[in-house]
Amino acid sequence: MKLVLYGMIIGIANIIPGVSGGTMAVILNVYDKIISSVSNFKSKFKDSVKFLAPIGLGALIGIVLFSKIIEYTLANYNVSTNMVFVGLIIGSVPMIFKSATKEKANFSHYLSFLVCLGIMLFMKFANPDDSAVEIITSLDLVSSIKLFLISIVSAGAMIIPGISGSFVMLLLGAYTTVLTAISDFNIIVLIPVGLGCLVGIVGCAKVIEKLFAKFESQTYFGILGFMIGSIFIILPNFSLNSEFVISVILLALSAFTAYIFSKK
Repeated sequence: MKLVLYGMIIGIANIIPGVSGGTMAVILNVYDKIISSVSNFKSKFKDSVKFLAPIGLGALIGIVLFSKIIEYTLANYNVSTNMVFVGLIIGSVPMIFKSATKEKANFSHYLSFLVCLGIMLFMKFANPDDSAVEIITSLDLVSSIKLFLISIVSAGAMIIPGISGSFVMLLLGAYTTVLTAISDFNIIVLIPVGLGCLVGIVGCAKVIEKLFAKFESQTYFGILGFMIGSIFIILPNFSLNSEFVISVILLALSAFTAYIFSKK
């Protein structure tokens, strides 16, 4: 049940442009195990299924059941909703920093941090909007390949802490199509999306596992850059009013919660 709950949190995060499911996995202290389980799925099939199945189920529940709720809170309580996620990221930064500084930092560590931070700042000012893009509701060969390739890139980004898979999908012009397909249970459209996500997750997981094995500290510095950069993307415009006060309280509570979780 705990893993199902964790999966729900990761799933909910993945449907919010700017919020990273990978970040939530880091906060919940299951990121490394997810990467290992996905990367070694064949060689450690039984253990991988036992761990990934409840997380996958929870993610599916979170996406299907909470997409409407998140859509409502973002529309009506945008500042408070985003401040919660900012707090979660801030609270997990000390844990990532501790992992990144196990060895003395050098130029490669700082370069990794700056490059990843720069990617997030670029995404901040990209201001994607696919509202004018045609929503795909039926498939032909071209649209199937397009959704498949976009899903590979978005899902690969999704498991990198700090990068939002849904934000990448927004950049590539498929976010509204996928969200509409989920809401309408359009299985036909979701088939190439699901296959692309599977390929992207497995492929990216193998790359990340190799990076952890050979360049652990540099990889953690990169993750730190992604996560700190994502704060600039999520941080909403706000006014000094009662909602701002409530939002600051929620930020503090979520930061404290993330800090406690990440220490376990």
